[in-house]
Amino acid sequence: MLSGTKSFSNLRSLPMMFTYLDTTYLPVLYKDEVLDMTRGRGVSLKAVSNQQIAQTMLYDMFTISQKNSNVAYRGKYANIMKSSIISQSLHLDFYKNLTIPQAQTFQSILLNKKIPATYPNRTQNKMMASASQMVDIKSSYVAGISMFSKKISAFESIGGQNKLGFYTGTGALYLYNGDEAFEGNYYPTVDMTSLAGTTTDHKTKPITSDNAKYLNTQAWSGGVSDQQNGSSTMHYNMKNVTGSTLEARKSWFFLNGKIVALGTGITSKENLSTETIVENRKLFNTNLNTFVVGGQTINLGQTKNITTKWAYLNGAVPSQNIGYVFPTATNVTAYKKTKTGNWNTINTRNRNEIVSANYTGITISHGKKPTNKSYSYIILPGKSKQATEAYSKKIDIEIRANNLNQQAVFDKSQNLWIANFRQASTLNGIVAQTRGSIMIRKSATLQKITLADPSMEQSKIVFLVPKVAGHKVKSKSPEVSVTTSGKNWRIQVNTAAKNGKSFSVNFGK
Repeated sequence: MLSGTKSFSNLRSLPMMFTYLDTTYLPVLYKDEVLDMTRGRGVSLKAVSNQQIAQTMLYDMFTISQKNSNVAYRGKYANIMKSSIISQSLHLDFYKNLTIPQAQTFQSILLNKKIPATYPNRTQNKMMASASQMVDIKSSYVAGISMFSKKISAFESIGGQNKLGFYTGTGALYLYNGDEAFEGNYYPTVDMTSLAGTTTDHKTKPITSDNAKYLNTQAWSGGVSDQQNGSSTMHYNMKNVTGSTLEARKSWFFLNGKIVALGTGITSKENLSTETIVENRKLFNTNLNTFVVGGQTINLGQTKNITTKWAYLNGAVPSQNIGYVFPTATNVTAYKKTKTGNWNTINTRNRNEIVSANYTGITISHGKKPTNKSYSYIILPGKSKQATEAYSKKIDIEIRANNLNQQAVFDKSQNLWIANFRQASTLNGIVAQTRGSIMIRKSATLQKITLADPSMEQSKIVFLVPKVAGHKVKSKSPEVSVTTSGKNWRIQVNTAAKNGKSFSVNFGK
């Protein structure tokens, strides 16, 4: 790409450019959609759609990838490009917003029969600690959680753009499965104070300056990941965002085909209705998108209070189905309704244009002036109605803790235990001598332990983990040191870099 230039042709760091495609850009794409949590204020601008950004990224990624000398690498990105756009290319306006080079490249790829058109089976969990975001990639969906920290603003607003973005970084959960939920007129109609995944009192305030920082007063905002599964976790309050006294401690656990959401310590002095938004999803086809809560079908225009252990949203294809399970019977408000909004309300650069869209939603009420309220629920992407109801009767996830200091789950199907310790404490025989997050994955012959410091403030984290007879250290990250403390392994991690990275140690025979 830079051959023939005098200054850049021999730079040894050039191969890193190809690495960036895999580590930074590809994880935030689901086919021809880019995760909106990475777009900042751009989500509020109607003129530039999610797909336009994704298609530009795909074109640029393909162009760079084809300069790689590795044939397999070039082939991988050719396959990604073709399989990502092939469905959208059937629409009459597919080429409308493309540049001529983009259109020519896309057309040549689509016509090349040697390039596979099947979307690759991608599986990855990635904690983007410096952005306070986690991405979970599975074969039929991509999920993202968007948080904020002492360094990362809850949202950005410049020049009258993204005027209602207050809650977009306060634990918003984005689930992409091809149902176009975040496309079209989503942002002006969704109610920006009721985003899925957030706990909200619906409070906002006037934006008085451009590019202001809406920072968390709490340091706890990060997560732990072993690249296959992970947990993101956040302790926050809304003081610097909306001026509210609302605070909460939340964790999300991204497992295989399951997303577990825990919240506790939900407290506020505001005389405002506070609730957790389990779902608030724009519908692709109102009649096709059947919505069932605890066996009751919710029709358009209906809102019901139901105590239930499960709910289900029917998709256009099986992979777009979504199941919702409550480990304990929970009183929820469920609705299916038409919402109306104005593009100009969220961005002054948009025309004054009133639009509408249909939604289904599930909320858990915490009342006014809540004190230490909590919730738990499990999202099952791609599960059928029958499978969701059956799962609600035989849940394979154990919630081991959901209190002010600890949030933890055990996934029996994987023999996987994940815990977030906000304070030094003990749980299930694991001793956290410092704050930190830990994952323990066990098999017949191996025990893999992954650790991280979500606060990114400590120079070290220390855990005591019970020894397994006959096991010894097989491999570990350089930053990890292991010693013996009675019947425990004492695992200390050097986190002086304070970058939120996950570290691992493997024990085995």
